[in-house]
This record gives sequence, structure tokens and C-alpha cells, in this order.
Amino acid sequence: MIELTALPELKRRGFKTVINLRMPAEQDAHVEEEGVAARAAGLKYISMPFNVTASDANAVVDAFLKAIVDP
Repeated sequence: MIELTALPELKRRGFKTVINLRMPAEQDAHVEEEGVAARAAGLKYISMPFNVTASDANAVVDAFLKAIVDP
């Protein structure tokens, strides 16, 4: 997990998006809190929970690949 206080610095350094692959139920995931902090810092926030054994794993991988090539 990234420190939420670091998000404005990431924005300053030119980052545009935060992609969170953690499952909301994971310990210390803080998915909602991270989303709020990322948007407050002016970053786009994408939450795409990934579980390699889930039936939608391939779809999540496809969405991730699409997101990382989007300028």
C-alpha cells in the first residue's frame, strides 16, 4: 500500500493514475480511503480487485492492460 500522504507528491512528479488491485476485504487494503485521497490529490483512481483464482481474473487482467496504456 502506498502512504496516502505521498499521493500529492506522485501527482507533482507527473503520475496521472493510481490503480489498486487489492481486494477490499484484504487486511489494510483501505480501498475507499485510498480512492478519496487519490482523487483529492488530483489523480485518477481505478480499483480493480484481482484474485487470480476468480472466474473474472482474465477480464481484470485485460482491464488492467487497457488502463496502463491509456495516456
